[in-house]
Amino acid sequence: MAASQKILVVDDDNFILQILETAINNHPDYEPVTARNGIEALEKAQNDKFDLIITDVIMPGKDGIQFIEDLRKVDKETPVIVITGGNEGEDSDVDQFFNFACYFSNDTLKKPFTQDELYHAMDLVLNNRDVDVLKFL
Repeated sequence: MAASQKILVVDDDNFILQILETAINNHPDYEPVTARNGIEALEKAQNDKFDLIITDVIMPGKDGIQFIEDLRKVDKETPVIVITGGNEGEDSDVDQFFNFACYFSNDTLKKPFTQDELYHAMDLVLNNRDVDVLKFL
């Protein structure tokens, strides 16, 4: 059996972070590591190798886009899935921010999503890494 794939999960909402950590930990092929913001996540990404990073977009201190931009300065290889709660309106600032973040990631998930949707996105990204997206920044 192959070794577990290490997944960095970044979200400032402790409840969401705990749910994602539990879901990822329940998958036999994945090992979660958590960070509460982009600053903490960047430090962990600089000190450890991850197979995948899942990050929220809207976070205090260093948002998801700033985190990905800084990450790409030191790591152009690790795929990223962007997640966010968003707002109801198509023209909301949060949705526009999320849509912009899509250009910097390999896949996106809008909260709420199911465990199966999470696993599907993770499997898809881990098995089909898009080199062009990874080299964008």
